[in-house]
Amino acid sequence: MSRSILPVRRLSVAGVLVVAAVLAGGTPADAAAAPATAAPAAVVDAEDVITEVKLPDGATEVTIHVPAPGVTTDQLYQKLKAKGTPGLKAPAPAPKSLAASPPDDLCNLNYSATWSCPPVHWARNGFGHPQVYFVDYTGSSYPVSQVVPVWDQAHGVDSHYTHSCPTTAGVHCVQVSENNYGANGEFGSTSMRFDSNYVFFDGLVNITLNNYYANYSAALRKKFTCHETGHALGMGHNTAVSTQSCMIQGEYEFPSPNSSDFTLLARVYASF
Repeated sequence: MSRSILPVRRLSVAGVLVVAAVLAGGTPADAAAAPATAAPAAVVDAEDVITEVKLPDGATEVTIHVPAPGVTTDQLYQKLKAKGTPGLKAPAPAPKSLAASPPDDLCNLNYSATWSCPPVHWARNGFGHPQVYFVDYTGSSYPVSQVVPVWDQAHGVDSHYTHSCPTTAGVHCVQVSENNYGANGEFGSTSMRFDSNYVFFDGLVNITLNNYYANYSAALRKKFTCHETGHALGMGHNTAVSTQSCMIQGEYEFPSPNSSDFTLLARVYASF
């Protein structure tokens, strides 16, 4: 994910300290002098890091960890490994380029893909489409209210923005929260649990955003918010930077899904 990247951005001295603190595993105090406009020196084309644990009841628990600006995939992997994170999968970077013959099946459409195959998905529970409510516990740093209506443009699954989980039977709620976890190398993560039929467990799909990194650009924060909410619907990654999808990995400031992402979601949910 031909390959175009964003222009290189120069760091101030304080900005360099931010990245240095991140790479060294420091704390927020290590970067206290950083300005609110601190930004990465250049695009880091980092892959997400995944943990996967099989549970005794046959369910699977997965967490998708997104590297923070300036943090490589291997650096985040090593941080998680040092903490003894269970189910950690060694990174296997995928090439990001325009393939001559992109795949086209239930799990792939052009350069878009689900994050697992068979696709993990939400149950309808008597509705025409699964009803997924993103319950926003974040502040103004992360534009959950802006990205959820965009995902709702995908047919087959309905995405709603709310501040509290409805009591209506059969709807699903995904909690989106933020906290200051310090320079742990993660911009955020999406944790989820699904059964042996690849159906999400309601209440066990959650998004956490690290506001230690909230001083990066609004466009980058919107991209990562869009990226994580896409994962919570079952979406994986888009593999071509030229498509400018928020599901492309790395520090690309693409704030929205593209038409292939929408069409793949519709295809997935039409099959169940």
